[in-house]
Amino acid sequence: MGNQRKRGFARCPFTILADDNRIASGIPVVYLLHRVALTLPLLVVAGCISLVQGCSVPLPAGTDQGAALARAEMHRGNPEATPADAIAGATLRQGTWLRLVTAPVAYMEVTGTAQLAVHEDGTTVTLRLEHLPPNQPYMSHVHVDTCKVLGGNHFKFDPQGGDRPPNEIHLAFTSQEDGSGFMTVENPHQAGEEARSIIVHQMADDLKLLCADLRQNSN
Repeated sequence: MGNQRKRGFARCPFTILADDNRIASGIPVVYLLHRVALTLPLLVVAGCISLVQGCSVPLPAGTDQGAALARAEMHRGNPEATPADAIAGATLRQGTWLRLVTAPVAYMEVTGTAQLAVHEDGTTVTLRLEHLPPNQPYMSHVHVDTCKVLGGNHFKFDPQGGDRPPNEIHLAFTSQEDGSGFMTVENPHQAGEEARSIIVHQMADDLKLLCADLRQNSN
């Protein structure tokens, strides 16, 4: 019996071993590696699509997924877009930056403006800042309440809708070496009076740093 061969398919000389070095599976390693090689790229791409950003595997710009990612990035800002205060015929609301109580003292001297323009093509928001710590990434959102109460919740065009653009207004930017910051974002929807303030957050931990109350002007 000790010399009798076991029935079944011939095994690959390489097999998966358990911790005690006994054969844990009769499935050849070559077969498993082949399956992993086929499946892994699909999992990576699926992860990229679901997270929208933060993945190092690019999607071709010509595909639907690639176009969606490109649109998502544009919804977070385009420094080449026409600034809010340069749009003829727009209703302009703007305010100056206030350092919030949650911000470090490094933001004590920050100056600049936040502007929101409502026009026939939608809404445009432009941020200008000076005296920021250099080379730091930031995220900004339009909020529904005033700076006095730290802005409240994010402004949404559809209150029952999602928490990403274009249903919200987000601006991402990085301060320059000289401490300046600038970004413009365009949205196809017209923001109502519920858009009351803009808050700049620290990108790393979402800490609220600066706020500007939006007050109406004529342009």
